[in-house]
Amino acid sequence: MANALSPAAVALAGLVVCAAASLAPAQEVGGKVVVTLDSGSKITAVLVSRNDDEVVVRTGDSTTAIPASMVVSVEAVGGPTPAKAAPTAPAAPAEGGTAPVAPAPGGGAPGGSKMEGVPEPAKIMLKDGQSILGWVLSRSGGKLWIAQVPARGIPLDSIDRVVGSAEPLEAGGGGRLTGDDVQDAMRMMKEIESGDRTRMKVAMASVTALGEAAAPALLKSLESTDPNIRLFCMTALEGLRSEGIHESFRKALRTDPEVMVRATAAEKLMGYDSPIVRRDLLDAAWRDRDDRVKASAIAVLARTATPEEAPALMDLLNILPSESAARPGLFDALRRASGQSLASTEALWTEWWQGEGREIMLARIEQQQKRRQEDQEAAERRKFGPEQPAPEPEPAPAPESEEEPK
Repeated sequence: MANALSPAAVALAGLVVCAAASLAPAQEVGGKVVVTLDSGSKITAVLVSRNDDEVVVRTGDSTTAIPASMVVSVEAVGGPTPAKAAPTAPAAPAEGGTAPVAPAPGGGAPGGSKMEGVPEPAKIMLKDGQSILGWVLSRSGGKLWIAQVPARGIPLDSIDRVVGSAEPLEAGGGGRLTGDDVQDAMRMMKEIESGDRTRMKVAMASVTALGEAAAPALLKSLESTDPNIRLFCMTALEGLRSEGIHESFRKALRTDPEVMVRATAAEKLMGYDSPIVRRDLLDAAWRDRDDRVKASAIAVLARTATPEEAPALMDLLNILPSESAARPGLFDALRRASGQSLASTEALWTEWWQGEGREIMLARIEQQQKRRQEDQEAAERRKFGPEQPAPEPEPAPAPESEEEPK
């Protein structure tokens, strides 16, 4: 997939709703200005603030931040203001990461693409009198999706009218939503995997907004070679209930090569409490080589452990180094599993365990397993009905006597 951005991708990701901004020169703030973009488009608005990174303007009730690299000039109505601010140098990449994409000379998208033909944002007037400024992505699922980050779906029946361009834009690489949510999610994941940061931002917002329909695409992308994409998929899958999600989290906890992915997988298993999940968490606490994964797994057990986990947790207490980050959570897990409120001291827990604790917990485990067996039998009876006694076999008919022919 090409790395050059389409005009719409720049518009969608570059113009985002702003919560706050630094102060611009006092004489410019609050005045009405005309902002000229490098595409030739012009926006008339009230200037909120301005610095080397962005120009913040307000149109109606909406506030929008425009990257400085896209601004050619800002002219006050009735007179010019200083010319375009120079873009700042790209930040250095984090250790092990990739360098950010630098703006192309003269502004615009990497690769030199311009925003030719990009309309000014539409103004969506709601029936309650409010208005929203944004670029229209699509109409899908009874909603009008507009270009804010995250993408926002506005129920169509709440819209009074749209002032300006209401035709859906084509996001870079085919990012337009079509209404087929499952296929849209598949295409959005390809955008995320493209490595283009602008397109990734728009696509991530769209995938998250699609909800349950995005689960197949997210599950597939958990196999990505990029750990950041795998982390995104886990976050987006949290709270969804599609088949295969918790199995994928379990697999990531056991086998993913990246520490943060394994630790995140442990955290996401919080919502899937079961004996097999608790066993996986215990196994990670015992066997994972990284203390961060151990700490994440034990933190979940601190909220889910049962008496069945108590013996393994006591064994773990005896071998876990005193300086381990997982140790505080281990005492919480022991309190949860045992019902005891002992202090976080190994000596106290060992004394209790060797005294009466072990026998008490073994008895509780036996009771827990018995209840589980009874619950399973009851579930089978509800499913198949009560057992019927086997019918008594019918007596075999007496053999007919054979008469000699006369």
